Amino acid sequence: MMNCTAKFAPHYIHHLIGILLLVSYLFLPLHTRGQTKSFAEELVAKLQSEDSIIMFLGTYSTHDLVDDDSGVIWSNTLKNYLSSKGYNKLDEDGRVIIDRPIIFNAKIDYFFLGDLHFKGTVGGSIETKSTEIQNIMCDDFFSLEYRAHEGNERRNMLVTNSSFTGFDIFENNANAFLSLLDNIFNAPKYELYGRFQAFSVKGKYSAITFQENQFKAVKSIKENGQLNEVAHCSVGKVEMVGNSFSSNLLLQNLNITEGIYARDNTFSGMIILENFTLGGNNSDLVWDDFSGNKISVYETDSTFVNGRSSELKSRHATLALIRYYKQFLGIFKSNGDLQSANQSYIEMKDIEGKRLFYEAKASKDFPTYVNWRLNRLVRFYSDHGTNPAKSIIISFYVLIIFGVIYFFFPSDWDKTSKKRMIIDYKRLVTRGKSGYVRGFFRLLVGFTLSLFNAFTLSINAFTTLGFGNIPTHGVARYLCVLEGFIGWFLLSIFTVTLLNQVLN
Repeated sequence: MMNCTAKFAPHYIHHLIGILLLVSYLFLPLHTRGQTKSFAEELVAKLQSEDSIIMFLGTYSTHDLVDDDSGVIWSNTLKNYLSSKGYNKLDEDGRVIIDRPIIFNAKIDYFFLGDLHFKGTVGGSIETKSTEIQNIMCDDFFSLEYRAHEGNERRNMLVTNSSFTGFDIFENNANAFLSLLDNIFNAPKYELYGRFQAFSVKGKYSAITFQENQFKAVKSIKENGQLNEVAHCSVGKVEMVGNSFSSNLLLQNLNITEGIYARDNTFSGMIILENFTLGGNNSDLVWDDFSGNKISVYETDSTFVNGRSSELKSRHATLALIRYYKQFLGIFKSNGDLQSANQSYIEMKDIEGKRLFYEAKASKDFPTYVNWRLNRLVRFYSDHGTNPAKSIIISFYVLIIFGVIYFFFPSDWDKTSKKRMIIDYKRLVTRGKSGYVRGFFRLLVGFTLSLFNAFTLSINAFTTLGFGNIPTHGVARYLCVLEGFIGWFLLSIFTVTLLNQVLN
């Protein structure tokens, strides 16, 4: 019974919060509903009361927390205020302990939480001009909905140097600026909508900044059951710098209208995209942050696929995956980042190769099998047309291999050198009149000349310059034909690869 209660706790809490807020507001005296109260005084009174749940209903002001000299709220102002009123219950890090759930259905001029340690759930609905959350710790779910305020004026929301065990924010103001700096987001103690969501942001924003945050994973929870999400969201600009994602990041029904800036992020989990649109011309990304087949899409409601998947059975999921790769590819090309463009293109073509392999295996169709093999050959020879240097190196190896083979066969270009080598070798062994030194150099000259002729033959065959009559005999004649076909095919790929890189 305890496990079942924990599993459905978030749904229960959300419903309970709504009921409590409605009942409390209905029984709130009419003459106090419109009054502005001190947020700090109200918090002190409720902490000193015996209420099982702390609720903020009505209209509040934080002006008594403003520093008279600077006009701003310092991080320790609320803590000092509570201490001056006799509330000194602190944790080992010096934060003020609030050991009961706290619920908001309030209008607050400037919403400020600092140096607090919440033992219970924090949730509710707020209308405010700005938010500043500093140095707080939440042992249970933190969930707030921000209501639009008059005129949809700019609203700044700063969350910094804090730790959460489940974090959920909803904003309904297109002029909101959300900044998350140097925070830790842990997986919650229970599932929310069938998933362990350590972090969730939804709604409308002008800009969102993620910087130096840690999104942690729990080893005991399956990888595809842990998520951090930015979902059902419309954002102007997104900035991501120096974040560490140990669990999966879901970008679902997300429309970024102006662009995204990302640098030095670490993704240990997957980046799951669904109905993700990246618009605008102001994106600045490098593929190093996203490489390693981290880009994923859902195959079913609970499973996702990416380039690491052993089989790509779903054609629809594969096409969706390739479509997102092309979004990134377009950004890199427009930014002139050829290295990132090449790296993302290679991953995309590898995914196409995996899908071709599955189709060839499932249908046993010869043309599909040939397409899959061609995909693998082009990957091996030129990294899917992105690496002309690799093509030259592999071509050189082919020339050497065939040249060594031709060395052991008679050639019309080499009528006397092999005979001379045999004679010179016998003289060297029997210590002929010419002596060791002269015999050795004579043998070396003959060997070099024969080897040179063999490599010349290999180059001629590989580059398909043409012979008239093939100037060798035996099996080597047929090997010349084979090398000519290989050379024609590989040089064609090399030409396309070189042109592709020059034009890009």
